Amino acid sequence: AVVSTQSTGASMELENFLVHTLKEKEISKLLSSTLQSYQGIEKLITRQLMSCCYALSTHLQTLLGMSRWYDRYGAVGLSECAVQHSINKLSGLMIKSQELLQSISHSKMRLSAFLKWLLKATIALGDENPTVVKLTEEE
Repeated sequence: AVVSTQSTGASMELENFLVHTLKEKEISKLLSSTLQSYQGIEKLITRQLMSCCYALSTHLQTLLGMSRWYDRYGAVGLSECAVQHSINKLSGLMIKSQELLQSISHSKMRLSAFLKWLLKATIALGDENPTVVKLTEEE
């Protein structure tokens, strides 16, 4: 991508916003706070939700074993089918949690790259020298 300081019309308004309103410090704060938010959500999923799912899985496996021992636990009314259904639903929740973690990771990476690019573009537009600044594809 190429960022040029020679602009007209609506892009001139954007350039003014980037140069005069949006400062490097604000972009850095935004980057830092969004990364912290993403990390907080990731911690909640991994530490709370997933650990709870593993513990619940253990208990459901115990219940499944008990439901198969009808002579001893038949009077309780445990249904092997119902317990297996619960295990399947829990497995689905665990898979969706992993997908959510992947989605958060990709989103965090893309947002971080965008904000770093925005920071470099803002710095480049703020320079008095009207040169063209080339940003790499990775940025």
